[in-house]
Amino acid sequence: MIPKSYASTCGATKSQPFPNSRRLSGPLPTLPSSASSSPWITYPVIPIEAFVNPSPRGCFADELADTLHAEVQDPLHDLVRAGRLRRAEVGGRFLYTAADSRQARNQLRSRQTAQSVPLLSAASALQVSPDELKAAILVFYSLLDEQQRRLFAGLESMKLGHGGDSILAQYLGLDPHTVSRGRQQLLDQEVTPGRTRRSGGGRKPVEKKPPTSSP
Repeated sequence: MIPKSYASTCGATKSQPFPNSRRLSGPLPTLPSSASSSPWITYPVIPIEAFVNPSPRGCFADELADTLHAEVQDPLHDLVRAGRLRRAEVGGRFLYTAADSRQARNQLRSRQTAQSVPLLSAASALQVSPDELKAAILVFYSLLDEQQRRLFAGLESMKLGHGGDSILAQYLGLDPHTVSRGRQQLLDQEVTPGRTRRSGGGRKPVEKKPPTSSP
C-alpha cells in the first residue's frame, strides 16, 4: 500500500522519491504476456498503477518518470494495451488515468481545469466552471495597480515552480520578464508601499514654455 502523500504526487506537488526505493538507471520492467491476470507491473517495490489510480489529476509520463526515477513509457503503453490504465490527450501530451471510466473522467476533468486555471491549487474542489473562475480572477487583477499586478504574478509564479513565469504571463497577458521581475522583487523584499512605479520611471514631465507674443 502506497502512502497517499506519494500516490497523489502527479500534477499536485513536486515529486519525491518513495522511501526505501532505489534509483534505477534503466527502464522499468515491461508487462508480461500474461498481463491480464497479473495483478501489478512492479518497479522494485512500487507498481505504476498505485501512482496513477489514486492521483486526483492522473499522471503524465514525465511526472511518473521523475517520481520513480526510471523510464516509464513502455510499461505505460503495455498497461494501456492491457486495459489496466487509460490515456487521453491533454495539451498535446498523453495523460494516464485509471481504468475505471468514471474515475478516469474525474481525473481528466481535474487536470483540464488545472491546466486552464493555473492559479487553482485544488481543481477537484472547484465549485464554478473554469471560465467563471478565470473571469473572477481577471476582474480582481484589473483592480490592482501596476506594482501589485507584478507582485501578484510573481507570487503565483513561485507557487507553480519551473515554468511559472511563462504560464502566468500567458494567463494574465503579461511579458514573462514582468512576472520574473515581480518574483525577484518579492524574494529581494524590494517593495515600496504606495508606489506603482520605480523612482524615475514613467514619462518625463514636459516643461511648459511661456507663450510668445507675435510681433
